[in-house]
Amino acid sequence: FMFFENNNVPLIIYKNPVNMHRSFNGLLTLAISELNVDLNNNVYVLFINRDRNQFKILFMNKGHASIF
Repeated sequence: FMFFENNNVPLIIYKNPVNMHRSFNGLLTLAISELNVDLNNNVYVLFINRDRNQFKILFMNKGHASIF
């Protein structure tokens, strides 16, 4: 799986269901405010919807963030 080329990057799972219509900024806000994720660290955050049939991965790397 191409997202996990580096095994030293932690994967954090957000345990509460998330509305998949949330924007990039909404997911980033959840990661920073509720999970205390530092934007400057390399980390993956997994968000799953209520039915557990969709997910989004937020990747943070050196002050930048991307969604997969």
